[in-house]
Amino acid sequence: TPSFEDEAAVEFTKEIELLADTISFNAPDYTPIVEKAHLEFTIPFERNKFDYKPEDIEPLINKLNEPDFVINKLNIEAYSSIEGTDQANKELQKKRAESIIDVLRQRQKAKFITNIVTADNLEDFKRDIAGTEWANLATMDVKTIQDYITRNNLEKKMEPILQKHRYARVKMDITYKLDKDNEEKYVLNRFNKCIKENNL
Repeated sequence: TPSFEDEAAVEFTKEIELLADTISFNAPDYTPIVEKAHLEFTIPFERNKFDYKPEDIEPLINKLNEPDFVINKLNIEAYSSIEGTDQANKELQKKRAESIIDVLRQRQKAKFITNIVTADNLEDFKRDIAGTEWANLATMDVKTIQDYITRNNLEKKMEPILQKHRYARVKMDITYKLDKDNEEKYVLNRFNKCIKENNL
């Protein structure tokens, strides 16, 4: 067929990957098998924010670059920075975790098992204050540290450190979808993953 060129106002480029050949003559039949997997990602928290929406979390899931899946089990470790009171922090951690669960439940109709762990981020705090003017706080317990920060009005000054300690670690046990709308996407994803890993 003769080729032709046409001018257009829009340029379009797409990364071309290898295409799995599943229809060659004399090739053994290929049938994809449902796989289970474990996925993890981290959601950072803004100070005092706990109400999450799909647009906050969906980009993080998309970054995993995985085929469509169903969540079977969800574990969330929700951490807050150490300043504030124990009661306020516990409430914030719980609300954040529950808000993330609500968003993920909106993605699918099937129910999944959930498990929530909440904590003050003492370990990250101790690690990040090493070598700073507040290094002595690493020897104190949580209550003493909280009192010291409040008494000396250090919340703003320590914010560059504290903001790194507000996050949730989301761990999901999932099953990939292999229905007619998702099989091709799944097979191509797995095929190209094997090629990149040199897994013949």
